[in-house]
This record gives sequence, structure tokens and C-alpha cells, in this order.
Amino acid sequence: MLIILVGAFALFNAVGLPILINKSTEGRADRLKKYLRETWLLAGIILVASLLLQKEWLDFAMKNRLSFSVAHPIWAYILVAILTASLGCLYWFALGKAAAVVGTEKPTAATMSPDEFATLLAEKLKSGAAGAPIGVLPTPDQMSGFVQFENKSFSPADAPTINKIWVGKVLRINFSFANRGLRKVFDNQSWGLIAFVDPTKNPGTQLHSVLLDSIKAGYDKFKGGGSELGAGMTGWNTAVAYPLTPEQVVGLKKGTIRVHLLLGGAWTDEEGKRFYWIDCQWTDWPQVPLDKSVWHES
Repeated sequence: MLIILVGAFALFNAVGLPILINKSTEGRADRLKKYLRETWLLAGIILVASLLLQKEWLDFAMKNRLSFSVAHPIWAYILVAILTASLGCLYWFALGKAAAVVGTEKPTAATMSPDEFATLLAEKLKSGAAGAPIGVLPTPDQMSGFVQFENKSFSPADAPTINKIWVGKVLRINFSFANRGLRKVFDNQSWGLIAFVDPTKNPGTQLHSVLLDSIKAGYDKFKGGGSELGAGMTGWNTAVAYPLTPEQVVGLKKGTIRVHLLLGGAWTDEEGKRFYWIDCQWTDWPQVPLDKSVWHES
């Protein structure tokens, strides 16, 4: 038994401990982070058992037995059991506090789903309002944190059929954003939608206004549903379109309907002030292959 424990301890030190420390301190969440508490508890048990069963520790314990343990061996076992259980519970509690900081992020509230975001945009677009100019977005302190749109890409799974068009086709575009400030931001949230728009009814200026209004409304409704984003850190999300309808397929082929990529996000700074970013682009697909087409600012 002792040989097995010593071997397990040596293997853990050589392989398990470096991996565990790495996954406990890095910024990304992965499968192991869900079990950090249990894994560190197991590591503690292996460590303590390996140390206590070594000959030096056994000899030390036998030579330094207290008179109480000799006179009352049963009570001695009970007191040791109580002390061990208490220390174990304290260790488990401390692990829970530590794992909550470095483990998988758990938002305090639900964030706005893609369907809710799409519905919000659709309601505003159907209102037929001309759309007020977007104006100037609040500018965050450059010494603080600020989030901005970074890049977009197509999913590799969509590559084989990216330029084919049919009724029911669903477009997906991944997009990234980053905190380019010097401090972390809080309650960071992002949304994206691929919309098929008639430019004569909804010009770019209106789309900007509608998009910003929708993001503000969603951020108000789902306050606290985001996560922190450290300085220099990048996040990503996916913009999804509703399945193409027969009317949209015809409009896209004729060029009377445009594909618009509507992206945006919001965050809160250290003082509790809210800020927003938006990015609106359109392309002339399917007249030009989607992977080669030029994206224009709306």
C-alpha cells in the first residue's frame, strides 16, 4: 500500500501537479476548471497520505505520543478524527473560494439570446422610423478599459457551401472583440446578427441608430449577465441569420436585398459608467463570392 501511495505521489508531482497549477492560473476556462475544487482536494489527500506513511513520520509519531493518548486511546482517536474532519472542511471551503475566482465564469444573470436580439432589431426596423443620426458614442477614458470590434471570419464547417444559396440556408459569421485599454472592464456583453435588408427602406444611418438602441435596451434588461474582460484580452461570438426565405433568395440574386452584418457590445468601467461599441457592414454577395467580396461600412 505504501509503495502504491509513494508511486502515485511521484506521478502526481511529475505530471498532475504542473497541469493542475497551469489550469488554476491561466485566464481561459476549460474542462478541468469545472473540477478544480475536487482535483485539489484529491491532491491534498495524496500529499498528506504520502507524508504520513513515510517511515520518518511514523517514527516521529511513535516517539512523541502524548500521555493522554496512551491513557485514553479511544478518545485520542475521536479527537484526531474531529480535528481531521475540521481541517478537511476548512480546506474544502477555502478551495471553493479559490476555485470560484479562477474557475469557469458563471454570469450572475442571463444575457440576451440571439433570438431576443434579432426580435428587438426586427421590431425597430418594422416601425418604419427614419432613424435619428447615431451621433457620437460616449468615449471612455483611454487610460481605462475600452472594447472594440476586431475581426470576423467564416466557420470552417460552412466553407464547402459558403457561396451556394438556397431557401432555408443559414449564414454564420464569427466575430472577435478586444479590450484595448489599460484596465479590465466589467459586465462585458456582445451580440451579432446577419440581416437581409432592403437598403431603400432601411439605409445605413437608420441601421446604426436601430442597432445602438437595441443594444442599449438589451443591456438594460440583462444587466449583470456579462463577464469581466482583462486589458489586452480578446473575446468572440457568432452572428447568425434566420433561414433564408424564398423572397430573400430572389432579392439577393437580383441585388435588391443586401446582407448586413450587425455587431455590437457593451461594458461597464470601474466607476460604473456604461459604454457601447457597434459595427455595421454590408456585402454584395451573391453577386460576388462571399469569401472574396468586399465588406462596406453601412
